[in-house]
Amino acid sequence: MRLTVRCAAASHVGMIRDTNQDRSIIVGDLVAVADGMGGHVGGEMAAELAVAQIAKAAEMAEPDGKVTADTLFELIKAANMSVVEKAEAPELNGMGTTLVAATLDSEAGNVLLANVGDSRAYLYSVGAFRQLTHDHSLVNELVREGRITEEESRTHPQRNILTRALGMSPDLAIDQFEIRVYGGDKLLLCSDGLTNEVDDPAIAAILARFSDPADAAETLVEKALEGGGRDNITVALMFVDGGEGEQLPLLNLDDIEGSDPGEPTEAHAPVFVSGDDTSEGPPIAEPAEMVIEKPPVRSRIRSALTALAVVAVLAFAYFVTESYAKDAWFADDVNGEVVILQGRPDGFLWVNPEESEATDIEVAELDGASLERLKSQPEWNSLDDARQFVSNLTTADETGS
Repeated sequence: MRLTVRCAAASHVGMIRDTNQDRSIIVGDLVAVADGMGGHVGGEMAAELAVAQIAKAAEMAEPDGKVTADTLFELIKAANMSVVEKAEAPELNGMGTTLVAATLDSEAGNVLLANVGDSRAYLYSVGAFRQLTHDHSLVNELVREGRITEEESRTHPQRNILTRALGMSPDLAIDQFEIRVYGGDKLLLCSDGLTNEVDDPAIAAILARFSDPADAAETLVEKALEGGGRDNITVALMFVDGGEGEQLPLLNLDDIEGSDPGEPTEAHAPVFVSGDDTSEGPPIAEPAEMVIEKPPVRSRIRSALTALAVVAVLAFAYFVTESYAKDAWFADDVNGEVVILQGRPDGFLWVNPEESEATDIEVAELDGASLERLKSQPEWNSLDDARQFVSNLTTADETGS
C-alpha cells in the first residue's frame, strides 16, 4: 500500500508581538514553516517570499505530481535569492527568514526534509520523539562544543542569533536529507515560538493523543500560549497513513504525562544530500531523549529489515564521512590572521578542518562588515571560491572607517 499523508497547520501571533512574522504553507504533500526576522515589515516580507516560492512546488513537480529532492532544493535556493534581492533596499537591510520544509515520496516511503535556521522538524514514531533537524544558531554551536548545556541554551541571551538564514548570503548552505517513514508516524514542523514555550515531553504527549492533525496543531498552539506565548507560534503537521505494518495505537494523555521514559527505538536512518549529490550518511541530528513508553513493535520482519538497513548505512557512512568532511573550504581567524582552511567549520565527526592556505591579512585590521562576514564562516565548494571571499574582505584603512 502506498503511503499517504494528512496535513494541517496552525499559527498565532502570540501574547506579546503586534504582528505575526511566521508563515506556513501546505501544497499537496509538501508543508513548510518560515519564521521571519528583521523588523515588522522585513520579517513578514521575508517569510512571505519564502512560502511564495515553496508554493511553486506544484508547478515544478514531476508529471506524476511528485516533488523531488532537486525540486525542493531549487525552490529553497530561489526563495533565498528572493529575500537577498529584497534586502538590498536600505529600509529592508537585515531582513531574513528561517525555513523548514518536508514532502512525502510515497513510493519510496520517505519524507524529504530541508531546513535553514532554527525552525525545526520532529518525528514521533513508535512512541519515540526526536528532533530531526539541526539548529543553525549560535547557542546550538555552543551546546555542540560543550560550552553550555541544553537547559542553559533555552535562556541564553544570544539564543536568537542565527548562523544561517534565508537572505544572509546568495551562497546559502541548505541541510537536506531523507528519512524513512511508516504508517502511524507523525512529523512536526514548527517555529521556535512553540519549542521555546513547550518542552519535548508535552509536545510528544499531544502528538500521541490526537489522530486528526488539525486538532493536534491547534492544541500545540494553545499549549504554547499557556506557556507564555512570547513569540509568534506556528506549527505544521504531517500524519502518515498506509504502508505495511500496523498503525500506531492512540495513547491516552493521562497515561503519558509523568510516565518514565522507555527504551528508545532504533533511529530511522536518513540519507544525507549535499547539493546535487546524494549519499548515505550519518544522521543530521542526534535522536532526542525517549519521552513516551514504546508500544509494541509493528512486526518482526520490519524490525529485522530496519536493523539491516541501519547497519548498512553506518558501514557505508564510515567511508563517505571523510570525503564529505573535507569537501569544503572556509576562512577563519587563526592566531590573529585570516587563514583559509579545508573542511567544515566545526569539523565533522572525527575529521577536523586543516589549514590550506595562509594570507597576509590581519584580523585586527578588518572593518566591521568584513569581520562579521569572517565570523559567519561561510562554506565554499572550492579553494578558489574561498580565495575570492578573502579577497573581498576590506580593512578599516580601505573603507576610511
